[in-house]
This record gives sequence, structure tokens and C-alpha cells, in this order.
Amino acid sequence: MGDPFLAFVDWDALPVRELYPGVLARLVATERLMLARVVVPAGSTVPAHSHPHEQAGWIAQGSARFTIDGVTRDLEVGDHYLIPGGVLHEVIPGADGLIAIDVFTPPREDFLALPIRD
Repeated sequence: MGDPFLAFVDWDALPVRELYPGVLARLVATERLMLARVVVPAGSTVPAHSHPHEQAGWIAQGSARFTIDGVTRDLEVGDHYLIPGGVLHEVIPGADGLIAIDVFTPPREDFLALPIRD
């Protein structure tokens, strides 16, 4: 039937990559889609940036201030966001940090190429 790894994701079994200083992620990808569990501890940030990939996300734990295309919102557990490709965005976590589930299409090859942390 195929590799069950592609059907069921065990986050704890995936390697960790550091996307930005202090920002850690576990990634799984197919040819056209990538799923990321991103941990942004208090005191770290996802700096303002853009990329050609479409991005959708969901706040799984904690809170954060998101600025997307110049619009700022405070998001909490259960909130969602959509970021079109090429749009400037940044994330500043709340006092308890943030865990978000992000979906990218196509996959972020730059993230997948980052070294695996020990």
C-alpha cells in the first residue's frame, strides 16, 4: 500500500530543524505539500519575511501577535491564518510562547534543507 509514514505523522519521531534563532520545527512533506509543527518560545520571533509559497496555519498552543501584509492581530488557540505567496508577515509569540501547525504549498525546500538539530 505504500509507506505508512506518509499516512500517519508521529511528530516526536521527526527530526528538529531551527528555522530562525530559537524557532524550532518538525517537518513532513510530499511532492506538493508540507506540514510543519512550529514552536516559537517567548523571546524568539519569526522576523518579517515573505516567500512565494502559500501558507495556512492554526494555533495549537499559546498565542502570538501576527502581522500579515501590514495588518496586526492577536491570535490564540484555535485561530487560523492564511498567507498568500509573496506577502510580508511576522510573528511575535505571547508570554507562554506559541505552537502552530503550518501548511505550505509547495513545500519550503529551504526549510527542508536546514540541518537537523541533535
